[in-house]
Amino acid sequence: MAKEDFIKEIAVDAQIVYKNHHILASLIIAQGCLESAWGTSELATKGHNLFGMKGEYNGQYVTMMTWEVINGENVQVPAKFRKYPSWKESIEDLANLYLNGVSWDKDHYRAVVGETDYQKATAALVKAGYATDPNYATKLNSIIFTYKLTQYDTTEGLPDNPDEPNNPDPTVDLPSKEFDGKDITLNMSLPKDVYFPQLHVASQDDTQAIEVIGADPDLLDDTTGKKDIEFTITRTADNGTEYDLLVNDNILYLDEKKFNHQKYFITDIEINQEGMLSKKVTASHVFVVTLNNHYVEDTISGTFTVRKMLDFVFKGTKLRYIFKDKESEFSSVEQENFGDRFGNELMDEIVEDYGLELDVDNYKVYVYKKMGKRINHTLDTRYNMPGITIKTSSQG
Repeated sequence: MAKEDFIKEIAVDAQIVYKNHHILASLIIAQGCLESAWGTSELATKGHNLFGMKGEYNGQYVTMMTWEVINGENVQVPAKFRKYPSWKESIEDLANLYLNGVSWDKDHYRAVVGETDYQKATAALVKAGYATDPNYATKLNSIIFTYKLTQYDTTEGLPDNPDEPNNPDPTVDLPSKEFDGKDITLNMSLPKDVYFPQLHVASQDDTQAIEVIGADPDLLDDTTGKKDIEFTITRTADNGTEYDLLVNDNILYLDEKKFNHQKYFITDIEINQEGMLSKKVTASHVFVVTLNNHYVEDTISGTFTVRKMLDFVFKGTKLRYIFKDKESEFSSVEQENFGDRFGNELMDEIVEDYGLELDVDNYKVYVYKKMGKRINHTLDTRYNMPGITIKTSSQG
């Protein structure tokens, strides 16, 4: 593509930005020419990214090698750069940067907005640290002068109501994680009908489940969906098999008051022998363990619904969600570079940002605006457990 043709290709979108936000079209066009090698750079052709913007756009990105200084040496490392549907979105994204600044300074590029002298605008960019090249402003000025780009600093001939650059709710291509009515099959050795609270233990392969006799579990259940149990059990002549199965990473099934056959993984064992041999057992619910072990490598930025956020975090797991309150009661929230962390950290952030309360039934997550959970402390403990203590908390 000839240089003049590239200018004409992006000029209208630059003029629309100028009309709506008073950022010189000549400046944007010159930057596009310089930074994308007149639309021929690999980043411009593969990702429609004219300005080298890093990260993701609506979850889309291209990976490019870039030079970084590590331990005092220049080395090439892979980096994510935003992938746009067209050059138009790339130009709008640059305008949003100038309008909204950076996370630590919303007015970082404010001197560019409203400036009518292109030489002062390019100088303001350099002063703000937009580019490390000390000749960046000089190069832009040369392009603007040589190709008479100030002719585009006008709104003549543009439509009356051109589309404004904005941050719409991004369309993220994520598989739905909403519950479809099909439960994940748990241990088939568990009793089909449960009329009283029971505790079972199974090995890591989950091939069988054995009742645990003589345990008195404490259950911690809060509105973030986190659940843990703890109990101490003494070895007797009658519980040797199950006692020996109570080791780290093996599985516990607890019949809670509301949900039966809740799956827990043993996380800690403390053995004590003072006359009688006993174990203190601590276990975390499958919901907690799943998120603790699930690292989300991708990041997303934009304004998202709670459904999109749950889909994003639950992607690649067995977890599903069920809305118990109308989705319209949850406001969309702006997120920036959300991800690149373990699922438990991301879920904590979602709970806080969107004001969720969660009730968890194994891999099913019930989502409430306000749960109003009622706990009935009267339990039938006539059988294998002397009792059960339930602790609730409204704190995350």
